Amino acid sequence: MNKVPARSCPLGWRAVARFDHPRWPVSAIVLLAIVASVAACSACGGTSAQQPASLTATSAKTGAPSGGSDPGSAGDLQIELPRPLNPAATPTASTGTASAPAEPTRVLLFGDSGTNDDQQRAVATGMSRHCKAEGCDAAVLVGDIIYPDGLGSADDPMASTHFEDHYRDLGAPVWLALGNHDYHRDPNAWIARYGTQGSRAGKFPAHMPARYYTVQLGAVRLVVLDTNRLDEDQGAWLDAVLREAETRGDRWVVAAGHHPWRSYGMHRHAEPAMAAFYQRHLCGKIDLFVAGHDHDKQLLRGPCDVTLVISGTAGKLRPVGSGDETLFSASSLGWARLEVRGAEGVLTFHAADGSVERRAQLQRRWQR
Repeated sequence: MNKVPARSCPLGWRAVARFDHPRWPVSAIVLLAIVASVAACSACGGTSAQQPASLTATSAKTGAPSGGSDPGSAGDLQIELPRPLNPAATPTASTGTASAPAEPTRVLLFGDSGTNDDQQRAVATGMSRHCKAEGCDAAVLVGDIIYPDGLGSADDPMASTHFEDHYRDLGAPVWLALGNHDYHRDPNAWIARYGTQGSRAGKFPAHMPARYYTVQLGAVRLVVLDTNRLDEDQGAWLDAVLREAETRGDRWVVAAGHHPWRSYGMHRHAEPAMAAFYQRHLCGKIDLFVAGHDHDKQLLRGPCDVTLVISGTAGKLRPVGSGDETLFSASSLGWARLEVRGAEGVLTFHAADGSVERRAQLQRRWQR
């Protein structure tokens, strides 16, 4: 019998021939062939396709408060997990071992919350209970964090009374976007307080590293915009971030900002300059755009087939209508939740008590 080369397992008739004795039953021949094959593979280590290394981001992209961040800089840290030294040690379908299912990424989406009244408390309590029961990995607050005028300084006590005290029991970090009310006094106070990932705020895990930034949340690439100042610097930075996401093959890319692209609420659709910014920089590059500003819930099929979400009912309500693009709309306190697992994505809208008002299966951008 030929010697088996290192790191290869030439199974087949050559391996069976040694046991081809005329007086042995066929079953014995087959059994001995299997034993010999397993022994040969154990000796040589076998062959198996390498699984791709997974990427996990551990910090957000930082930028100057003025919007002068370098659009080409590698501001988000990516850690590449080492490949196994012995590829055969990695279970694959070819070895008969089922691979582990993808871990879900669960993100709450809410906005227009900072009223410090019973309505805000009701929604915050519902979200906390939901996270304890269902699990939450992160939350995104899409602006108007504190009514009526945002923060006056990094030490403003309203940061606690109108924001932190309501969400301490979420059990998940909160990523922030600036709303128009958050600009009234000192928008830089948010970055001063939460720009170092909550260190100044003590134990509360809220994050705003810059006016606009990106961060990896499990399987979701989150891109947070400052829709109050959509200037050329932010546009160039956004283009660079989304090019990088496409190059990396990020499965889910979610953009979030305060002002909607399209809406059938009180504020209606984005003004022409804002709509042109969204069209130019987001079309065909993202899976979901999440906004607030209108105090309602909406799910829309927007321009260039982008899925649009409005979740602005964490503290206030207004009436909402519908149009040709509307898939769901409601004027009820609550929040939205995104859960992705591999190529599958599900969006749910929840009432303040946690009950599900609408569930929608999402398609990734290249499936449309």
